[in-house]
Amino acid sequence: MIIKKTLILALACMLAFALLAGCHSGGGDNDDGDGDWSMAEGDLTAEDLVAKSAETMTGFANCKAALSMEMDINSIGRDDEVINAVRKVDVETDVFKSPLKIKMTLSMDSQKEGYRESSFYVFPEGSSLATYSDMMGLWYKTVQPPGGELLAQYDMTQSCKVLSDAVKQAEIVAQETVDGKNCWKINVVVSGTSVMDMLLCNRGGQEIARYLPASVIEDIEDVNAALWVSKKGCYQVKTEMDLTSAMATLMKDTDMKTNNLKISMAFGYGEATDFKLPKEADNATELNTNP
Repeated sequence: MIIKKTLILALACMLAFALLAGCHSGGGDNDDGDGDWSMAEGDLTAEDLVAKSAETMTGFANCKAALSMEMDINSIGRDDEVINAVRKVDVETDVFKSPLKIKMTLSMDSQKEGYRESSFYVFPEGSSLATYSDMMGLWYKTVQPPGGELLAQYDMTQSCKVLSDAVKQAEIVAQETVDGKNCWKINVVVSGTSVMDMLLCNRGGQEIARYLPASVIEDIEDVNAALWVSKKGCYQVKTEMDLTSAMATLMKDTDMKTNNLKISMAFGYGEATDFKLPKEADNATELNTNP
């Protein structure tokens, strides 16, 4: 049972990242705050805006993104003992496309281990890509072919398109200014089964799903989300999702209760901060080498 609980909690983290990882790949010109408020809502439907913003989010030169996930999952029947390994996850990324280089900082607040932070850097190295990982002061290096699979870990534009295609309902509910950008706020409902399909495309997700009954996966709740789409450039500025009900469905046959699982993400297009590989990485342990 402990193993199953640990795997399901890992699934919670993976589910959150599967949903929003694609949105790391933002796009469009940097918005100067002078968005076109004159465009009538009737010019584009809410569904059109969601689809167009996902399409726009493939053409950026550089992007800064920040993701935050809060998770509160308790054991039932033991004085509400908190068993979740991770309570909060924060991710910050800076992505440059040409030449490609990426920095990602991942921080976690866990019940047993407290606050921990890791950093990841990706740089071209000859005809390959080198990834440097700082794991609590210990540096590691991996080298692999460029493109496709590696880039998708940090910049999954295809996931954004899949998420857009999974929207079942969309409604423009407000016009708001976010970080100086004039935006439509759009409430959407995303197909829960499509969310699981995205997760199961991941090898780790497939492994965890082996421990879940097929009926549970099929019955996963739809996901409520809010998107803020810039009126100038039509790209996503901010995203919020509530995965509480979806995780409650996955855990319905366990003795765990999902009180909260929410994620939010903010994007800055053309706002990535330049960086260099830290000197400490010079002596990184190489884990594998491109043949």
